[in-house]
Amino acid sequence: MGKPLLLDAPDTAENAAIVPVTIDSLTTGFRELHLLAEGNPYPLLASFSFNGQAKAKVSLRIKLNKSGPLTLMARGLEQYSMTQRIVRVAMSGCG
Repeated sequence: MGKPLLLDAPDTAENAAIVPVTIDSLTTGFRELHLLAEGNPYPLLASFSFNGQAKAKVSLRIKLNKSGPLTLMARGLEQYSMTQRIVRVAMSGCG
């Protein structure tokens, strides 16, 4: 079985104030998705709740303080999963 989560973000964010991100559960059963940025003063960027009966997919733009990992965590009734992606910031989005 492949990975149950996909975190799509650019390798390098030219403008850290508007970083496009897509999060996708490639399987059903997830009820919560949480997106975090370790380098931000408040790491929790977004939380989403679903009924768990369909695949969840969300696209959004986030603001990053500095380069570092983005972490996507998911919780279902009987499963937990996590994936990370490193995003390098060319120009700070906070300041």
